[in-house]
Amino acid sequence: MAGKAVAKKPTLRSVSDLLSKARPQIESVATKAISAERLIKVALLAMSKNQLILDCSKESLVLCLMESAQLGVEPNGRDAALVPYYNKKTGAYEAQFQMMYCGQVKLIVRGSEYRHIEAVAVYENDDFSYAKGLTPSLVHRPSLDADAGPLTHVYMIARPSDSRTPTELHPFE
Repeated sequence: MAGKAVAKKPTLRSVSDLLSKARPQIESVATKAISAERLIKVALLAMSKNQLILDCSKESLVLCLMESAQLGVEPNGRDAALVPYYNKKTGAYEAQFQMMYCGQVKLIVRGSEYRHIEAVAVYENDDFSYAKGLTPSLVHRPSLDADAGPLTHVYMIARPSDSRTPTELHPFE
């Protein structure tokens, strides 16, 4: 009686070979911000830390790296990530490219007049107030207590290259 053929698990080596073959495709969409060689090395490091990424379809892995190359951000877990999702329709894992906060900031700084962007978390025990209108203001004094309480707000400061004064304050509740 013939048994079922067991699918061979992809190895880091086999995926490395796949990405080497896909390198011309990746280079064709890459920006000056990152080389295809560096992108592949960073992606392989991420894959070595998460076996599920190795189990993803080859097509989805290549597409993720092409998207990463096109945006000029590394899939290093800080700028962007390769996230494995199980597709019930195909019965297989597929990689999805996900931009992270640090990558978004890099893209904004790289392509605009801003030299510094910072997101700040506000906790329940912080002294925090803001006002909109003709003279907007924001005051935030972080709590020095070990337990600052739960997160209540997040705001962003964007500093233009030609000034030290933030131009926009965006509190989010």
